[in-house]
Amino acid sequence: MIGAGAAGLVAGRRLKRAGYDVILLEARDRIGGRVWTRYDLAPHPVELGGEWIHGDKAITWSLMRDYGLHALDEWDWEQNSTYVDDQLLEPGVLLALPQDVELLSSQSDKKALEAWQNTGRPDGPMTDVWGMDAGLPTLFHNYNITVHAAQPEHLGVYGYLEGSRRQDGEGDFFIVEGYSRLMECLAEGQEVRLNTPINRLVWNESGVTAHMQTGETFEAACAVVTLPLGVLQAGDVTFDPVLPAEKQAAINGLGKAKVNKLILRFKEQFWSEQMSCLLTTLDSQMWYRPGWGRENEAPILTGYMGGEAANRFAALGEEGAIQEGLRQLEQMFGVRDLQSQVETAYFMTWATDPYSKLCYSYVPVGGAGQRDKLAAPVERVLFFAGEATSRECSGTVHGALESGFRAADEVIG
Repeated sequence: MIGAGAAGLVAGRRLKRAGYDVILLEARDRIGGRVWTRYDLAPHPVELGGEWIHGDKAITWSLMRDYGLHALDEWDWEQNSTYVDDQLLEPGVLLALPQDVELLSSQSDKKALEAWQNTGRPDGPMTDVWGMDAGLPTLFHNYNITVHAAQPEHLGVYGYLEGSRRQDGEGDFFIVEGYSRLMECLAEGQEVRLNTPINRLVWNESGVTAHMQTGETFEAACAVVTLPLGVLQAGDVTFDPVLPAEKQAAINGLGKAKVNKLILRFKEQFWSEQMSCLLTTLDSQMWYRPGWGRENEAPILTGYMGGEAANRFAALGEEGAIQEGLRQLEQMFGVRDLQSQVETAYFMTWATDPYSKLCYSYVPVGGAGQRDKLAAPVERVLFFAGEATSRECSGTVHGALESGFRAADEVIG
C-alpha cells in the first residue's frame, strides 16, 4: 500500500480483513495524508486539511458508526454573513441580494448544465455555462472557487457534470472527535511504516518491488497506489517500466486545485454570534468558525482561499499571509489592531506540501473521463485509489474512502 491517507487506510483495512498481508508505506511522520487535525490550537479539534462530511449519506457515516464517533448538527449555511460592495451584511441578508448573487444556488447551476448537455455542445469552461464571459460577479466567483479550489474559467463543463455527488445526501457536518481520530481508528491493527517515502516502483506481471528513499525495499504481489495527483504529476515516484500511455495521459489530464487555510485564534470574539461563515469579495474568500456548534468553542476563525487567491496569499510567505488576513478582517469588520488580539496564527499551504503538492484535483476543459482512466488497474498488479480517482466525489474525504474500498475489492476480485 503506497500511502496511509484515507484511501490507503481503508483499502488496507478491507484487505487485511480479507486475509491479505498488508504493509502501508507512508512518507510522512503521521497517517492521514491531507487529513490533519490539530488538537493543540483550541479545546476542540481544528482541521488543517479535510474538514467536512459532505452529505448525510456519505460512506463516512458507516465508518463513524463502526468506531463510535459522532458528528455535530448540520452546518447552518443560512447564517452566512457577506462582505460585498464594501459592506458587511449580517446573516440572512444574502438571500435578499440582487439576482446575480442568487446564482449561488445549486439549482441555477443544475438548470444551466442541463440546458448545455441537452444541446450536445462540446466541452467548454464553466464560465460559458453561467453565461458571464465578461466576468463573474466577484462574490459568485469567490464562492465557486471555495467549492472547487480552481478558477471557474478552468473548470470543464463535462468534468463538472461528472462530479454530481448524487448519492451523498444533504447537508455538511463536522466530526466531533476530529477527522484524524477516524484515521487513527482505521489504522488500528495495521502495519504502517512512517517516514518511508518511495523513490521507485518496479513492477511486472509477477509483482512489485518498492524502492524507498531510506534504501529499504519491499516486495509484494501487487501495490495499491494512493499517491496524490500532484505527486504523480511531478514524477517524484518513478515507475519501472513506465506507466501505459493512457494512464500517464490521465495523470496529466487532470488539474491541481489549490487551497490555503489561515487559522487565527483571538483573545476574544469580535464577530456576530449569529455568524457561522463569511463570504467575501476579497482574496480571503471565506471565513468560518471551526468551533461552530460546540459548547467549548474558542474564538477562532479559519480563512479559506483557493485558486489564484491561494497563490497570491502563498507568495506572501507565512507571516505576510497572516498580516494580510488580519488586514482584510479589519477592513470587513471595521476593527483596528487585530494583531494585538492574536493568540495563535497558522497558515497551511497544501500546494507546497512535498507529499501532496495540491489540495485536491479538478477536471479541466477536455478532461472528462480521465478520472476513470486514472482509477483503472494496470495488469492486475498496480491498483490506484485516492480522491483524484473518484468520478463523482473527488475533492472529498469520502471520495477518497470510497476509492480505497473500490481498489481493495479490485485486488480481491
